[in-house]
Amino acid sequence: MNGELVKNEEEPFIVKVRGLPYSATAHDVALFFSGCDIKGGKGEGVHFLFNPQTGKPTGECFTEFISAPDMRKALLQHHRYLGRRYLEVERCSEEAMKQTLKTHGEEVRQSCPIVRLRGLPFRTTDSEIEKLFNGLSISKLVIVKDPRGQAAGDGYVQFEKDSDMKDALNRHMEKIGHRYIEVFQAYNVTDLDEMPKSRPVKPLKPWGSYSGDQSPGYNVYPESGGWGTPPPHRMPPRPYHSLRMRGLPFEATEQDIAEFFDPILPVHIQIVFTRQGRPSGEAEVTFANYADLTNALSKDKEYLGNRYVELFNESSGNNGNSNSSPTPGGYMHNPYQNRFPSMAPPRGTNRAPNRRYYER
Repeated sequence: MNGELVKNEEEPFIVKVRGLPYSATAHDVALFFSGCDIKGGKGEGVHFLFNPQTGKPTGECFTEFISAPDMRKALLQHHRYLGRRYLEVERCSEEAMKQTLKTHGEEVRQSCPIVRLRGLPFRTTDSEIEKLFNGLSISKLVIVKDPRGQAAGDGYVQFEKDSDMKDALNRHMEKIGHRYIEVFQAYNVTDLDEMPKSRPVKPLKPWGSYSGDQSPGYNVYPESGGWGTPPPHRMPPRPYHSLRMRGLPFEATEQDIAEFFDPILPVHIQIVFTRQGRPSGEAEVTFANYADLTNALSKDKEYLGNRYVELFNESSGNNGNSNSSPTPGGYMHNPYQNRFPSMAPPRGTNRAPNRRYYER
């Protein structure tokens, strides 16, 4: 089919790309087609496709080129790799592109000035969220609860203006208490009053039962089946006893992390991603008690795959006493500000250029 279309070298010169990583950007596509002139530049000539129900990328895009030679060179990239994924590249007509963009283009991502928060402490209050977004006009906020009525770690905030929402996105990875908070734009959420205020607890299978791309969700306590109801000594205390991992292989999964700490049993594992959706090489792991945390920290600088992993204590210390002496592999209070002062990203335009911030 590509051969027949190439013979007709009349404008426009468009190819369709399939198999993109969901985190791919227009810059990634431009690098993949390096040496080919994209019509209008990567900002105008690359059109990503999105699921109209969820607003999430489908892994496909259309790319427009200036000339036939550019398009022919682009078609030679068929089955070449972008990262660890090979892409399919074929020519398509302008009519086909326009029809597809009507139903799967950027316009289908319904967007209101609403952000989603992830990683909230389980005792977060409305006032703490308002303090995080100090100076911005909040019209509504929702803290999602689990069936027990406890905070589930997620929340939504609606702002009065789009400019306030954009400012809120710059506060991604700032802290409430000892937790870094992820801030994402919420697509296809138009009214917080119509949102469910709670979510079901997802049962978690034993680690060894996951295969392929499956991975455990946020809640590690199944209500029935799998591990069964956790014994009392495994119920998470308040505050949580957490550590941060740095130096993970980018392909590491929750199961790999759980096996790294075996026989110690984590109660919560959260892999940290960049805003572009790529693994950052970090994870936050929570344990049921201080003894488990201390034992886990003793694995500091042990190897996971072919990389050694650094561990940092993010809890308040022994039995929640912040005056306790430092534990192995960790630093008390805020280890990232004490030892890595540039780790927490500054707000807005104060971000240093060419620095990779550790964002989820």
